Amino acid sequence: TLHHQINDTAPVAQLPQPFATSADVLIGQVVQVLLDEHTVFAACRVCGISEDNDDRRRAVLGSALRVQEVDASDDTVALRGTNSDELWFPVAALIPASAEAAAASLRQEDALALYVLHLRRLGLALEGVTPKLAAWAASLPEEFGQPLFWREDELAELEGSNYAARAKCQRPEAQAAHAALSATFGGERAAGSFEDFLHALAAVRSRVFSLNAGDFPYLSANGEDVALMPYLDFPNHDTRLPL
Repeated sequence: TLHHQINDTAPVAQLPQPFATSADVLIGQVVQVLLDEHTVFAACRVCGISEDNDDRRRAVLGSALRVQEVDASDDTVALRGTNSDELWFPVAALIPASAEAAAASLRQEDALALYVLHLRRLGLALEGVTPKLAAWAASLPEEFGQPLFWREDELAELEGSNYAARAKCQRPEAQAAHAALSATFGGERAAGSFEDFLHALAAVRSRVFSLNAGDFPYLSANGEDVALMPYLDFPNHDTRLPL
């Protein structure tokens, strides 16, 4: 299984300041809840957020959570962790997450894409990488044929099919994910250019498989776990051929 590893390349701020408005955060960005309970709850009351879920908010103080929704009308956002339900917070109770904390809250697909991106960029210079793993990354195709890369006229050929809407959404969704990762980790040095991220994402999507609880009961923590196994993509997948 290919585990993600993200170097902390973002500038380090000694005292991160809370976000000023909801315009400062993006959907998909990982942010950190302030640790001080009084400050967080006071900011919630100012924004009109009731005490109903304060016990749940108390449980995630200091945690890095992913932005799910943004409400610009009152500068609040809905946050969600890797294994938690949504919770609304005012942006005044949130600060930029450290790279280490943010990495633990990434969607697995995004984490794998960032790892593949850095693996292709740095090769053996990336900590913990073996020659075989570096060779696998270097052998990945230079181009992919997924709808992520299709032109508008090519996407138009899917009109009338059940897949048309999903195909059209893939590139905009990838752009939003890359923008959120860039905001989380401090720009292209960590998140790569959009084209590099797109290539890594395509590599992951063409090779990843699900670790569902039924087939992998001892590996899957929930129904969304995925894995990437370098070199497993090399064997011939034609089931009609003898082993």
